[in-house]
Formats: sequence, C-alpha cells, structure tokens
Amino acid sequence: MLPYTPSSRPLYQEPSAQDGQSFRIVRFSGADSRSAWWGMQFLCWLIYILGALLLGGLSNGYGALFFFLCLIACAYLSLASGVRRLHDRGKSGMWMLLAFVPIIGQIWMLIELGFLPGEYA
Repeated sequence: MLPYTPSSRPLYQEPSAQDGQSFRIVRFSGADSRSAWWGMQFLCWLIYILGALLLGGLSNGYGALFFFLCLIACAYLSLASGVRRLHDRGKSGMWMLLAFVPIIGQIWMLIELGFLPGEYA
C-alpha cells in the first residue's frame, strides 16, 4: 500500500480573470472570508434601504417594481455569498437551508457565517 500523498493543488486559490471567474460575486463556487461576507451583507442592506426610500418617493408602480428587482438581486447575491462563506468554513452550501428555520436558523447562520473563523479564505 502506498503512503498518503497530499494533492499539490492548493485548497483555495484566488480566482483570476484568466480562469473566467471575473464575476465571482455571482458564483456559488469558491470561498469567502468573513470580511467579504460582511461587505456583501452591508451592500445588500444599503440597497434594501435605498430601494425602500425610492419606493416611498415614487407613488407609481415603477418604485414597487424597482424595489422588487432589488430584493431579488440582493437575495441572490446574499445566498451566493453565504454559500461561499460556508465553503470557507468547510461545510456544504446545503447548510444555507438552515436559515429557513425560524429564529434559531437565522441566529445560527449569523454566528456561523459572520463570527466563526474560516479554513481557506
């Protein structure tokens, strides 16, 4: 039996434009650091607040449509960032389903994604 030899490939490698991953923000693969996750959460909350202010300022249907599109885009970006952060923690992206458990799930995800250190990023 041959002894175990670790792979020469690094566990995490920062994507480059040559890899075709210049739009890493929308991808579910890879890993994110805590600061990248917090930055994405801040960006999404800022967009939520600006969208709500715009919704209040526009009384026609365009404000509601813009706010709905902001919600969809931010939900996608937040989900992608959460999955990448879970990858950094050494867990599967399926752990994001835990966020749908009322109260306990959100608290668990906040601690897991926002405060515990990662392994790769």
